[in-house]
Amino acid sequence: MSPNPHVFEGVEKRIELTFNMPLDSINGLRSWDRILWDEICSKCKCTIIHHEPSEEFDSYILSESSLFVFRKRVMIKTCGTTVPLDCVDYLVTEAIRQGFNPLDFTYSRSSFLFPDKQFYPHNDLQTELDYLSYKMRINGKIVGGKSSILGDPNGKYWLIHRKSLEGTIDVQTPDNRSSPTFTFTRGTIVDIIMTGLDKTACIGYFKNISKSETENESDMAQSLSGILPEFKTITGKCYDPCGYSCNAMHNERYLTVHITPEEAFSYASVEASFESSGMKTTRILDHCPSMSTIAEDDCMDDSITQFIENVITVFKPRDFIVTLISPTAVSGGLPTKLRGADTTKTGMDKTAYTTEYVQSTEPYTSGTLLGEDIVASSVFYSAVSSGATGNKPPGLS
Repeated sequence: MSPNPHVFEGVEKRIELTFNMPLDSINGLRSWDRILWDEICSKCKCTIIHHEPSEEFDSYILSESSLFVFRKRVMIKTCGTTVPLDCVDYLVTEAIRQGFNPLDFTYSRSSFLFPDKQFYPHNDLQTELDYLSYKMRINGKIVGGKSSILGDPNGKYWLIHRKSLEGTIDVQTPDNRSSPTFTFTRGTIVDIIMTGLDKTACIGYFKNISKSETENESDMAQSLSGILPEFKTITGKCYDPCGYSCNAMHNERYLTVHITPEEAFSYASVEASFESSGMKTTRILDHCPSMSTIAEDDCMDDSITQFIENVITVFKPRDFIVTLISPTAVSGGLPTKLRGADTTKTGMDKTAYTTEYVQSTEPYTSGTLLGEDIVASSVFYSAVSSGATGNKPPGLS
């Protein structure tokens, strides 16, 4: 905790909902009136500050992170002390009223930097788990689901909770211990969460008072242009006196970046979608020299590998988490043996390594979440014990 009375929670809470569209709908969720999306964001305790449509989806920059609206899917990612779970009931109920059939709901986040600053139900992990499983109502029902944690629930971890919503219209409340079947409608999602950012890397995300806001935003966007070069236009918002959020679109793919540069609680997240069809696999070693000691059979899509390398090179974090979720596992094995990071590339401590949570035998960690393979979920920390998983919170699946 910083002695500075001002702290900001960069860690995002991420919700995603998928639906079947009404037969007579062409644009699906994208046809909803802006007033509805404003109300949904208001319930999350944030506001829309920019809207950018593309042929495939709508991109929104929020006062706290981002919103993406596809024809059949919506993803909301909010930081600070927002409460995105508060919008779910309203959003699903409105969708049902308009003839949409809800399919599934996903909530995920990393461990908070300042958990005591959060509002209910996010102010305590056990409270949050209880709320998700036993108290959260969607269209008037408490809908069952499953929570899984990768990492140490008493330290640094990644939480995911999933619910099938197919029974929210006319089926009685399901058993919350069940494992429903989910519809996977997107490609591979890669989310890189970073703390302890390099001081030099952070300088560019403080406003230069001698420049206009447009010039500041242009400079910040340019600093990220090499992460995924195929995303030609990055649209972003710089905050006072520092911080930056941006989105970019390329066909059906998206990129979203959020940066909190203050040294005492620096944080950045970079999330991108990749097409799953025709994935070319290669050893990470070939394209990621900072991850130099990798088993011969560990493979990953080469574009994803290069993306991870680009992000780490830009921010040089002390600690970072990489999570990949895909409808199918990458052939050649899960890349769970990444060790020996090169400090000239990453700026990390020489003792940094990967804790192999994916293949852990602990009952509350998993490489597969309800049919979806976590292709890689590798946690990079320095000076922590390998395999430290702490105590399982009561009631966690």
